[in-house]
Amino acid sequence: MTIFQLSKTAVSLFAGLPEHGMGFQFAISDQREISLVIGGRVLYRADDKDDKHMRSYLSAKWLSPSCDDNLRADRFEDWIKGLPNSDDPEPFDDDTSSNTSLSLANLKKATALAFRILTPSGPMGPLPPFGTPYGHLPFTSRVEANDVFYRYEPFPTSRRIDRKTKKIAVDTFAVPASETPFLPTGLSVVARLALPNLFPATFCWAIQPRRKDQFMCGASVPAFGQSGGGVEVKFHKGATNRCEFADPVLLPPL
Repeated sequence: MTIFQLSKTAVSLFAGLPEHGMGFQFAISDQREISLVIGGRVLYRADDKDDKHMRSYLSAKWLSPSCDDNLRADRFEDWIKGLPNSDDPEPFDDDTSSNTSLSLANLKKATALAFRILTPSGPMGPLPPFGTPYGHLPFTSRVEANDVFYRYEPFPTSRRIDRKTKKIAVDTFAVPASETPFLPTGLSVVARLALPNLFPATFCWAIQPRRKDQFMCGASVPAFGQSGGGVEVKFHKGATNRCEFADPVLLPPL
């Protein structure tokens, strides 16, 4: 597996596009190969290479509980700068759309391609039934007065949460508060939410949208060799936090 830093242009592009799951987006290279954009900052490509940045990931200074919170974001940026540069990828989207969403057919195609790439040792189970009602956020609901949701990300700075405007980007994923006992570590998030990347989602943001903000919800089905089984929500119209965002809580990776 190899990881690359995204250019400022690519970071801005993907920040304005929907997520395909919590913390990741499908991308496609000039060679028409599927990759993943993780946390809006890193391009993740499954290959046979032994990437030193992946091997040493858990020892990064900015992931340490002893890191000064005031220095964590700066140390993260230093780590990003140490990654090799990627060619600017394109969003994997409907050719007939305006780069805002995937059709169900193309989402299924992207999932199948990414599954094949991300599990090079062979199939690890059936593909998730994207395009069917079961397990794919089939319900719509509204935020109640005191609802709190949680979002887990691999990096200390978020591209989906704007702390200045208190806005949550359109098509941003989170989980209800009832899920938090089942997500005690960064890697448990990867497994329970069936994420296609291996980065532990160690930074937990509390999200408190306004009453009556809408969201979609459903169960996370098995995918990418992960168990799934968690409950997810997606703020398909975006949302506005009713208070200032608190700093994210750092979870242990394991």
